Amino acid sequence: MKYYQDTAFNQLHATINGNSSVNCPEKLYINTVRRKLCDPISVNIPENHMPFAVFKKLIDETAQYVKSYALVNGGEVLFLNDFEKRLLYIKHNQLSNATIEIHSYGDALTTENIKFLHDNLVKVNVSFCAPTNNLHTKITGRSNFNKVCENLQKLVSVYNDVDPSSSPALYIRIQKLNQNKIFAITRLAKELGIRKLAFWILNDPTYKAALPSKELRRELEEVYKFIDKSQMLLWLYPLRVGNYIFSGTQYRPVANYILNTSCCAPVISSMIDFDGAVYSCLERSIYIDNINNNPFIDIWRGQRYEYMRNIVNSPGQMPEQCKKCQWANRK
Repeated sequence: MKYYQDTAFNQLHATINGNSSVNCPEKLYINTVRRKLCDPISVNIPENHMPFAVFKKLIDETAQYVKSYALVNGGEVLFLNDFEKRLLYIKHNQLSNATIEIHSYGDALTTENIKFLHDNLVKVNVSFCAPTNNLHTKITGRSNFNKVCENLQKLVSVYNDVDPSSSPALYIRIQKLNQNKIFAITRLAKELGIRKLAFWILNDPTYKAALPSKELRRELEEVYKFIDKSQMLLWLYPLRVGNYIFSGTQYRPVANYILNTSCCAPVISSMIDFDGAVYSCLERSIYIDNINNNPFIDIWRGQRYEYMRNIVNSPGQMPEQCKKCQWANRK
């Protein structure tokens, strides 16, 4: 039996520069648009996105501390009319060693905004779920597969002068409908010129959740070998699949290890939703407060946040969602 110290959360934060500060999270996830909104009309309705004044105040409070800002894709952030204004506000106020990343569904990428993102050293992560148009449409409900693939090729072409860790990444959420297509997705990614890949297993809702089968473990193992052979970067991958943990080159029984199941998310990161709600992590596991009620820094340093930092690692007190968290090897 051995100690198993790695966690997926450590993978996620592997490239953050500088030392952490207790005064503020080192990584701030900001969901500027209401979830699942992926068209320019809906995204720009005022009640569907964080007002610029609120966004600006949040950056003003945190820019002297935060090492990484992530504009995550609840909805499509690139469709915001003032997206460039927001990004430049971060850029002009951030620490010199801080990074910015955005998450997109790929449909909103254009020649113009790709150049803008590249010129401002923004890391781009694109959600991708299928190797064919039919499966893509079945999973997403959108028939824009070919356009997304074309946009990805434009994206990687512009970013071909950066190292793999800063190159555009495909973020592949593994679910029941695509769990036997992971290798096919990876091969397509290589054909499109992608050099950086991330995989995550969908556990919720249950009817969409991937089955942690032997077949899935074997497919993932083959995918990892293919990525290494192709000199691509495996940025994020599921360490645990059911009762197996990835060690060396394969998934092995959890019973062979003493797992690190500690959660550091509420200590080094925070999630702000489009309506100002503050959560303890990017999974929105625990609601803390709202930046429309109190300054973010006061929330971060407040008693409720401190209490939540303690209970996420207390088996008898942690919320149900925390008990099954993949980021901490708990499921």
